[in-house]
Amino acid sequence: MDSAFTLNGFSDWKHAVEMGKGLNKHAASKEHMLCATMWKDKGMRIATGREVSTLVNAEQLQRNRYYLSSIVDVIEFLAVNHLPFRGDNDSYASTSDDGCGLFLSMFEYTLRKDPVLATIAQSIPHNARYTSHEIQNELLDIMSTMVTEHIVTEVGESFYTIKVDGTRDPTGRENISIVVRFINESYEPTERLLTIATADQGDAATLTDTIVEELSKAGLSPRRIISQVYDGASLMSGKHGGVQKRLQEKLQRDIPYVHCFNHQLHLVVSHALAAEQAVLDFFSTCNILYKFCRRPTVAILYKGERLKRLLEQRWTGHFGTVSVVLRSFDDLVTLLKEIDSQRTYGADVRVEPAGLLRTMSEPSFRFIAEMVHSILSYLDPPNTMLQ
Repeated sequence: MDSAFTLNGFSDWKHAVEMGKGLNKHAASKEHMLCATMWKDKGMRIATGREVSTLVNAEQLQRNRYYLSSIVDVIEFLAVNHLPFRGDNDSYASTSDDGCGLFLSMFEYTLRKDPVLATIAQSIPHNARYTSHEIQNELLDIMSTMVTEHIVTEVGESFYTIKVDGTRDPTGRENISIVVRFINESYEPTERLLTIATADQGDAATLTDTIVEELSKAGLSPRRIISQVYDGASLMSGKHGGVQKRLQEKLQRDIPYVHCFNHQLHLVVSHALAAEQAVLDFFSTCNILYKFCRRPTVAILYKGERLKRLLEQRWTGHFGTVSVVLRSFDDLVTLLKEIDSQRTYGADVRVEPAGLLRTMSEPSFRFIAEMVHSILSYLDPPNTMLQ
């Protein structure tokens, strides 16, 4: 038997020809001879200590690693702090230009603060700068994989609960967050965001398949799911066609579904607040205030605390809004008076602050703010606990 065919998994010459997908005998033989030669060459390099990594000067190898580790540090910092990477320009030569993005700007700043790195960068070949967006994305993928592997190691052979929620992005795709809850080695309940998957469709069947595929791809066995937690939407909680039912059918066993307790609390509070028209009017005014203060010409004058965006199904947004309004009440009134009195602003701009100022000047506005804040503050501890 020819060793060339053995190394490549073929038992004889006929098998090599059959697996060659149309290659003639000469081509198949030549191809496997080449592979065998390369394999033998690799074995010889390993045996003689002449691998590629050892052929590079040790000092140069250390410099290259120092250079690349600096790039990794910048990428890690931007990723952890949820900051954008790129700007209008995306080339190493644009590091000192405006619009080059945070990644190149931070890397250029690092070069100025680290003389050793600056010296190393001068000797790096232009075709190996490792600053392109392809390299950035590849390093982010590696970091993401490392985090996922750590989570899977944490879970180990434990049974776990899945908590899933989804939302559509501006392109119409469904973004699905998958959280696993388990007992760690210290017997403490632990939650980890495993992944955020995307799906072109948002129906129950697609979501169910996506959940199972993502768990399997990460290295967790779907067979170890002991319960499932979603919101109360029929798409997720439906007893006949929802995700909770389809997941049980797919895995062919009972998996109890639990309506998220924190979500139930939010729904109860939001519905209770909506039962009183005066409270609804109060939050409508807060929402108008939020949008008004976000105008560029207004934001530059506002000295108070930034207002919170109202979330229809999350009373924590209402609580945050009321808290800021009470703490920055005087600053908001001053802002509205200033814009209302200045003729430099057009009538269309001055009309809105005039109405807001009149509403905020009414005693009922401050009273409702204090009352709602007092009630919601009692619910903040259970909200934190249920999270």
